[in-house]
Amino acid sequence: MIKITTKWLQYDNSTEKITDENAYEMKLKSVRSRMRIRYFVILAALLLLIFLTNRTAGDATFVQQITFGATLVSMILSVFAIAVSVRRELKSEQVNRTLEEKASLLNQSSARIISAVEEAENYTRLLRAQYEDLEQERRALEEEREKLEQERKALEELKQQEKDQEEDQADAKQPEEPEKTESSKTAVIERNIA
Repeated sequence: MIKITTKWLQYDNSTEKITDENAYEMKLKSVRSRMRIRYFVILAALLLLIFLTNRTAGDATFVQQITFGATLVSMILSVFAIAVSVRRELKSEQVNRTLEEKASLLNQSSARIISAVEEAENYTRLLRAQYEDLEQERRALEEEREKLEQERKALEELKQQEKDQEEDQADAKQPEEPEKTESSKTAVIERNIA
């Protein structure tokens, strides 16, 4: 893996798969040649600047023109910088206003949410109290039902006892029927025969 890094260029071949060695060498040569061209352009610009400075240093008119040009460019750049800073300030004010609006909306929403939660808690407490009241009423009704059930059973037992007593009294009042006596006599005779 070859990694070439300069101030102006970074080439890393680790992300590419090398399938042909000649292609890899060609890529490496092209990267090196681009780097050499950039170095040459920078060196040529420096030499041209030095040459122009030496050639024009004695010419007062040219120096005044360069000074005027530099002053004019400086003023234009300062106006541009002021415009950019004003624009940024306006944007920051707009962003601040937007943020304040959003913050106030968030505060209102949070206040609404808090009030809704408090209302829900109040409703929950109210529902719990009503539930407890209903549960107490249900228990009371259950106890009442159990009492009524016991009383019903007691009444049924009393009715059954009265019925049994009536039947016993009715049996005691009625004389024995002749058919029953004859059948019992027949049964006695049959026993004797056997």
